[in-house]
Amino acid sequence: MTIVSGGGRRSRRRLRVLRGDRRGSALSFVVDGVTQPRGVHVVAPARDDRVVRAAVPLFDLVIQASLAFLVTALFRDTAHGAGAPAALIAWGPLCFGAAWLIASACCGVFRPGGSHGWGAQWKVRARVSGALFLAIAVAGLVGAWVPTGWFGVTLAALSAVVGGAAGAGLQHALAGRPGGRERAVLIGTARSIARAAERLDVGRRDVDVVGTVELPERVSAADVQAHEARVLATASAVDADVVVLTTDPAELGIPVIHLVWALESTGAQVLIDTGLNSLRANRVALRWMGGLVTVAARPRPARTLGTVLSAALQWSIATVGLVVIAPLMAVVAVAIKSESRGPVFFVQRRVGLAGRSFPMIKFRTMLPNADSIVHLVAQDDGAPDRGPMFKSKADPRITRVGRILRRTSLDELPQLINVVLGHMLLVGPRPALDREVCRYDGYERRRLHARPGLTGLWQVSGRSDLDWKRSVELDQTYVDGRTLALDLAILAKTPGAVLAGRGAY
Repeated sequence: MTIVSGGGRRSRRRLRVLRGDRRGSALSFVVDGVTQPRGVHVVAPARDDRVVRAAVPLFDLVIQASLAFLVTALFRDTAHGAGAPAALIAWGPLCFGAAWLIASACCGVFRPGGSHGWGAQWKVRARVSGALFLAIAVAGLVGAWVPTGWFGVTLAALSAVVGGAAGAGLQHALAGRPGGRERAVLIGTARSIARAAERLDVGRRDVDVVGTVELPERVSAADVQAHEARVLATASAVDADVVVLTTDPAELGIPVIHLVWALESTGAQVLIDTGLNSLRANRVALRWMGGLVTVAARPRPARTLGTVLSAALQWSIATVGLVVIAPLMAVVAVAIKSESRGPVFFVQRRVGLAGRSFPMIKFRTMLPNADSIVHLVAQDDGAPDRGPMFKSKADPRITRVGRILRRTSLDELPQLINVVLGHMLLVGPRPALDREVCRYDGYERRRLHARPGLTGLWQVSGRSDLDWKRSVELDQTYVDGRTLALDLAILAKTPGAVLAGRGAY
């Protein structure tokens, strides 16, 4: 987790969160090698990102006007046939670009702290293009000098698909740079701030935490205004975009609406950590219910077009890959047989989708009598808490060839057979053993709501170097938010994770 302070790129100081004990009760910051007290306010100068904020709408204006000019040139004869004056042909594209820009501004496309993620930004732009298409169609129906028909359809399609995608891409790219990143202040108890910092460390990459305000477990009524003043002073000093409340407001004793009122002068938004961290944005919405402003979490659909397409794509890749790597598998089989007697493959019962077990196939990496000498394996000193998983870096049962296979993940190749048979997918949670599932609680059993995979968020994030809690969180995040784009992203990261070899033993 990096907290940014200071001025320009060269003079910027980087702060490191020390999470203390496992309960998160200790939290301090290291600034330039000096430990700062808990509750420190990190002050950074106000930034000037007006150029960055102006780049996106200017780019949208240029590309939308250019697309309108292109379509007008393609349908020039149609436009003249509709009785449109020459001035409309000349100035129409610019007017369309300006109208698109105004409509986008009204819809909050360029609002700081608005929708994040390329998909969310593109959807808003597509709606604006659709609304303008309806306006063009209505103008044509009432007899205005506006060409309709294929002209309007083509313009709307290009505006939404090409222009919207390009504008969303630029906005998303700028969000990952220092000038376009959100500056956040975390407020709450020491434990909740540490928890939120840990989530941000592996979550969004477009946020810089520029300060914290540590509050007591319970704020007394007499101290409410004083703590509100602390939050306001910190947000103003660091030019914060968002102030994130990491603790349940009812527990703190500070009314959230008071913070909203206090921060109005700074322009910072107040965000509340709901704990729904594994849900994607399209499954969460605000809902007004009988005088209560609530957060609605929509249930995950059992099957979507994206998940169906992803499963079909992964099955096709596994089928073709199994044929391509057949010579490599033959070489590995010879190497295993040349070192020790026993079968080439190791078949083990694993638990898959909905708790159904299946025979998972791997190359054998241990001695044939590995189960009978398991008592010789000792847990690693200082290893993370792996819960029901059993792993050891110095397992004496692993053969020399087996260590190479594990380090390079070549022992997983036969699982492509499981993918072809429908037991697994290329991307999914780690397939669990029966003895592990028997120790699952209700929360951990959520991992079984998706088909297991050869790779996944757990595998590309550190594998066995992660503790059990973090491994489960990653799998839950995947189960609740899996999409075709997420699967492709994990597949793209897998070769790098394999080459790095982190947690592979």
